[in-house]
Amino acid sequence: MTMTAQDYQRLGTTEHRLQVLVLDHIRVSAKPGVFAMAFPNAGRRSPRMGQHMKAEGLAPGAPDLVVVLPGGKAAWLELKNGRAGRQSVAQKGMQARLTWMNHPYGLARTLDEAIEFLSRVGALR
Repeated sequence: MTMTAQDYQRLGTTEHRLQVLVLDHIRVSAKPGVFAMAFPNAGRRSPRMGQHMKAEGLAPGAPDLVVVLPGGKAAWLELKNGRAGRQSVAQKGMQARLTWMNHPYGLARTLDEAIEFLSRVGALR
């Protein structure tokens, strides 16, 4: 059964849970040499920790996942919690920047949407 974004909301599926599901799917179904990394860009933190992370290179609007593909390519995936989740201005700006640089960028609100994007960019077997 395919779940819709509304199904995820009804079940109370969090963005965190969706990200874990996507990463699990990548671990099981990725082509050889493909892997994904997350950016710690969510969650509450003190202003001091925010400054520390920004100094280390955390960029506002960074997508949740980078999927490293063979041949020196990368795809970027932003995950949102159902239809309620909206991109911030910084996330839309980062999407425009990455797209301008010819990097595949996906926005997924369900596991099925994430799998469709991952398949389209050639990450899955």
